[in-house]
Amino acid sequence: MPQPAARVQAATRTQAATRTVATRAGALFYSPAEQYITVADNAALDTGGVFTAMMWVQPFSRGNMSTEPNYSRIPLGKSDNGASTGWFITVTDGGYNALSLQLCIGGVKEETSSANLSTFGINLFDRSWHHIGAVYTGSEVYLKADGQQVASKAYSGSWDTTTEPLLIGAESFYLAANKYIYNGLAADVVLYMGTALTTAQFASVYAGGAPPSGYTARWLLNETSGTTAHDSGPNGLDGTLQNGVQWSMPAPLR
Repeated sequence: MPQPAARVQAATRTQAATRTVATRAGALFYSPAEQYITVADNAALDTGGVFTAMMWVQPFSRGNMSTEPNYSRIPLGKSDNGASTGWFITVTDGGYNALSLQLCIGGVKEETSSANLSTFGINLFDRSWHHIGAVYTGSEVYLKADGQQVASKAYSGSWDTTTEPLLIGAESFYLAANKYIYNGLAADVVLYMGTALTTAQFASVYAGGAPPSGYTARWLLNETSGTTAHDSGPNGLDGTLQNGVQWSMPAPLR
């Protein structure tokens, strides 16, 4: 895993969307403590086809130095990497400043990665909120960051589903080895199973708009107490905080 990936068809920088000054609550993850949020397996999450994942992140530089030598960590995934099933998103610092998606199709691990996001005027590790996401159209993967398309790669087929839970802040296979666990803040995680959102729709969310309707699940992560991350989508897929994930107070977006 998450090796800082080969640079695949990095998109040309476009005019970045304007981000409005606002406040955002979220969940705080500290990687050496193996903190994450688990959402039980559900058929609504295991479509094997077109999907979009988006979330706000504020990753901290480098987690557990002894087990994460390439500076990667996973803010979101539904995968068993050992069995080559499912998908997960990775952010990587250590000079890479990259975003990637691993998607397993026919038992093959396909990875799409951005070039260094500095090319797009983005530094994921500047202790500011950033909006990231991945889209699979059934024939191509697109990566999005701060309202821009930052990479694409063509491949097709149904991705291999898994009975593993959806994890916010980790991936099942690597979690067991205490590797690549997310370190930082996360908020407003949204999944669309069966819908491929456009760059314009990502830019609208980055600029302060609400996510488009029709999502499969949405975890705002704006609770202030308790151990439940409530799903405001139609399927009631509430998550459970594990190992001391904390609720953070709203802070200005910068």
